[in-house]
Amino acid sequence: MTLEHEYQLSEIERQKLSKESANLRHQLKQLEADRKSLADEYIKLKTGYMSLTDDIQREVCVNFILPLIFDCTTELVEFSGLYIKIYTQ
Repeated sequence: MTLEHEYQLSEIERQKLSKESANLRHQLKQLEADRKSLADEYIKLKTGYMSLTDDIQREVCVNFILPLIFDCTTELVEFSGLYIKIYTQ
């Protein structure tokens, strides 16, 4: 009777461990899917961030260069006016 009882207990333990193993495999698959989803989301966010950074850099350059161009254009117009005045007299 003892041997049969030990066998039943070991069978119950085996079934319990088998279920636990199946649950852990399921959790592992779920975690792997979540990790992949997070990695995909990270790539999208990183790409968006880099695009926005490029846009900001472009705007900074434009905002830096436009006043210089405007100042140069204004000075050129003033110089042209002065040149015309000098040589038309």
